Amino acid sequence: RVTCFSSDSNDGTWAEYMVTDATRVIPVGNKLPPEQAATALVNPLTALALMELVRQNGAKGFVSTAAASQVGRMLLRVAKARRIPAVHIVRRDEQVQMLREMGGQHFLNSNSDTFGDDLYQITREIQATVLFDAVAGELPYRVLRAMPSHSTAYVYGGLSMEPEQMSV
Repeated sequence: RVTCFSSDSNDGTWAEYMVTDATRVIPVGNKLPPEQAATALVNPLTALALMELVRQNGAKGFVSTAAASQVGRMLLRVAKARRIPAVHIVRRDEQVQMLREMGGQHFLNSNSDTFGDDLYQITREIQATVLFDAVAGELPYRVLRAMPSHSTAYVYGGLSMEPEQMSV
């Protein structure tokens, strides 16, 4: 049982079968469920790379969409460990509760009637000027519009399966 990175010449690991170099394979124990083994390399490294962007931008805080996803939860853990304030955006109230139990501080449901106003207030309070978006579609535009001027958005996913809808 292994987990791996794809070879440079391949499209990636989200396939039923793939070929990669032996140097890109890491053995995993039998106790690790396949779902966790499949994301054991990419998701943690993605979360760490995104947190590096917070530092490079000189941001005091950040906003994360799809915060209940694996990467979103890892961002919460890293932000908490580094004492970096963050706003974690989800789509359902039960996701807010799950993240709250993980120890985060600021959670917003994007379907809430007060979402835009709440986001506006919190991002200024914690000086969040970086957005990490995994959803695409309309959401990153709504979020960025509520954030302080000169904020930066990084779109790293397209879970909505909708095209990006940004406007300047």
